[in-house]
Formats: sequence, structure tokens, C-alpha cells
Amino acid sequence: MRNNCSNNRKNAIYLHFKNEFDKNERMDYVLSSISYYLKDYDLNNLEYYIDICPNGIDSNREEYKRLINDLQHDKINFIFTPSISTLSRNYLDILYINNLLLEKNSAVISRKEKLPLEYLNDIQGLDI
Repeated sequence: MRNNCSNNRKNAIYLHFKNEFDKNERMDYVLSSISYYLKDYDLNNLEYYIDICPNGIDSNREEYKRLINDLQHDKINFIFTPSISTLSRNYLDILYINNLLLEKNSAVISRKEKLPLEYLNDIQGLDI
């Protein structure tokens, strides 16, 4: 059980679109699916990180770098993403993120991989 989260940490939602057209076409659907998936939770302090980049291999993405920086500085409770591959398709990046999540007592919640939604039930000290 995770119990040392501070209330001033963000709940991050990370999205990645291939291009501006893809973002315009899919944004409403993606946001509604996130809302549906998290509908039973009153999530405060949500912050969106949205990148537009043709692939997830390049980790030189502005919002991705901001997300990693916030995670490094212990500002994030959890990262919700539609799929782990949305974060990165580079194994070293994923391993680095995983280590940061463990170090900072945070988690990634993935709709596609069904990674742990029950984490939200276990967080203590949060307004959810």
C-alpha cells in the first residue's frame, strides 16, 4: 500500500499524438475514454501532458521531458496513459520511468495493459 504521498502532487495524464491532425481528430475520443475509465474517482489536481510527435521512440519531446522532470522532482502521484507505448517505445526510457516511479512511490496506470487501476484505491493522503 502506498501511503506517503503528499497532497500537493499532481495526477498526470500523458497523451501522444502523431501530428496536429491526429490530435484534432482523436482528442475528444481520448479524453472521453479517460473520463469514462476514471469515472468512479474524484481526481483533483489533474495535469495534462500532450505531445505531438511522429513516433514515441524519440524522447526529445517537450511534454515528455516536462513529465520526467516533474516525476524526478516528486510532483506526480500517478501517470495515466492509454498505453505504455504512449510514454515511449524505447525500452531504456521505460525502464528509467519505472525506476523513477518506484523511487518516488508513484505509479503508471495504463488502460490498454490494464495496469493497476486498483492503485487509486490504495493511495492514502490524496483527495480522490
